[in-house]
Amino acid sequence: MKAYEIDDEELKLTIGVLLYYGGEDSFIIELEDGLDEGTAPLMFASFVRNKTYTIPRDVSRKWVLERVIPNSRQNLSYLVKKDRLKPLREEVKGNLFLKGDVIRNK
Repeated sequence: MKAYEIDDEELKLTIGVLLYYGGEDSFIIELEDGLDEGTAPLMFASFVRNKTYTIPRDVSRKWVLERVIPNSRQNLSYLVKKDRLKPLREEVKGNLFLKGDVIRNK
């Protein structure tokens, strides 16, 4: 078993602990007892409302999978080198991202 702390950097708050059981390839999330619906991740708000702080394996797995970058998107640096693109930081307005990496041809 491996344990990972789940933090909310914006609220500077520990949400709970993600437990990974490698032999079974399963996850369980143990939330902090002091959480309320406003501080818990949205997916867990109904559990916290019902005073349930141990998240079932299926919901924990779904939460983890939503946060894992698919393999098809993990090779961005390879694509940048292969296509001879150079990264450039720019302010992007009118978008969901205020700042981001913009890729431009050399």
